[in-house]
Amino acid sequence: MELKAALFDADFASPSKVDEFDRVADLGIRWAIPGGVQRIELTIKADSPNDAYRRYIDHLGHRMVIYDTFADKPIAEGQVYEVVPLENNLIMYICAGLWKRINDDLYTIADMADLDLVPPGDDTDVTIKDIIDDATPAILDSDQSNINASGVETAGWLPDGQVGTPSGDCIVELATVGDSANLPMHFYLKSQPFLNSLPQKPLAYLTTLSKSASPDWIIDVKDLAPNGLTISRHIWNLKTDVTIGYQRLEGTHTGLNGVSSLTDSAAAFIANNVGAGDKVVNITDDALYIVDGVTSATALKFTDTTSATWDTSDVYTVNLKVPKYTASSSTAKTTATDYWSVKYTEIRPEMSATQAAEYRDAILDLFDEPVTQQSFVISGGTIKDGAGARWPLWRVIAAGGGYVRLTGQPLDADVFSNSLDRKTSVRIYAMDYQFRSNTLRIVPADDTRLDAILGKAGLVAGQIIAAQPAPLPAGIKKDTFSPQMATFAPGLPKPASFAPQNETI
Repeated sequence: MELKAALFDADFASPSKVDEFDRVADLGIRWAIPGGVQRIELTIKADSPNDAYRRYIDHLGHRMVIYDTFADKPIAEGQVYEVVPLENNLIMYICAGLWKRINDDLYTIADMADLDLVPPGDDTDVTIKDIIDDATPAILDSDQSNINASGVETAGWLPDGQVGTPSGDCIVELATVGDSANLPMHFYLKSQPFLNSLPQKPLAYLTTLSKSASPDWIIDVKDLAPNGLTISRHIWNLKTDVTIGYQRLEGTHTGLNGVSSLTDSAAAFIANNVGAGDKVVNITDDALYIVDGVTSATALKFTDTTSATWDTSDVYTVNLKVPKYTASSSTAKTTATDYWSVKYTEIRPEMSATQAAEYRDAILDLFDEPVTQQSFVISGGTIKDGAGARWPLWRVIAAGGGYVRLTGQPLDADVFSNSLDRKTSVRIYAMDYQFRSNTLRIVPADDTRLDAILGKAGLVAGQIIAAQPAPLPAGIKKDTFSPQMATFAPGLPKPASFAPQNETI
């Protein structure tokens, strides 16, 4: 099974093929949560200098699709953001994943006029569906059946700022809160199968992290690169005393119509640190006011008394300058005899009290015991699926990641099997595939090392962060690099067939 690439126009509803490449010289794919495919770096061989120049001029903005000869659905897809001519008629395409397209759209307070934001209000998954409908109908499929229910209310959440926040950032904020069982939720895009040899709009997924999911992929330690995995456990992976700061209050005006001050009989403005200079958003009217003073525990006055108008049942949120805090302790590991007690504090200004409590409990549930999960590199050429059939490494990207389990480790601290690490499998958070060396780097969802933290913060999403570049095949000089690259790195055995083969695990 070999990797190929094709270009289609930017019409996601009725795509047309622009060009096709079967001479892939090099390829790197970055996949990560949130979003899915983040970046594609593809180098191909043009037919001539004129052909290379034509591609350089014409191909910006097109939809790049990476696929293989199995050809049931794309391995990865994105849009061409940069075209770089190289020596010897080589052309490098740098493509951003469709996640960037989502984040290019701003989601505003006015977009949320149809949402019920005060408990009992819409759940976070309903709000995510609304964001997709409002901001991304042109690039995502209308099927939202893969967006799982969260069971957690949106509870006063708003995009940060009057002018709007990138839609993708809004989705991440809502997914971070987790579900009603205090488990994190992950949002990503996944390609659909081809239809009449043409790509379709991708599907949006919102799934809950599982601690005991059946593995989609099974990895033996012998398939790992040398020194590709280090077993360790660190006390600071624990989160046993968690405090979350939040800076949003929500409520409803219970006073008269047409008044310039806000009254909420259920509020506690003084106890909640509301003060002069805090911002109040009238969600119903899509208006922003600045607090001039706290008249009482249930009433606020504003600096702009001439235009401020409140009607009964207007929904509002207050953006606090001084955070409020919600804290809790794990019942599993809180004493010196149970590892140790580790205090953890985080301020999430976009959250309300309800959301902060849900997020706090999700952290406690996930990190109440130390974990042994670090990134590792697979260099065995293929990977087993959960049924034991072998596939090329890039098929993990096509499947949208999933859960992996490592086998063949004799220690009790066996990374993904039964042990004190409590997890039988782990969700893939990020992947880097390198064509030249045919390796796949996997970052587990619970990885607490620096590169994973930076990736989760979005600081390295714009570049391939896999291992160092692999050496060129023997006999190939850099200035005469051949586009006829083997699918597998030199020295690695090539299986006779890539069709699924049942094997005993």
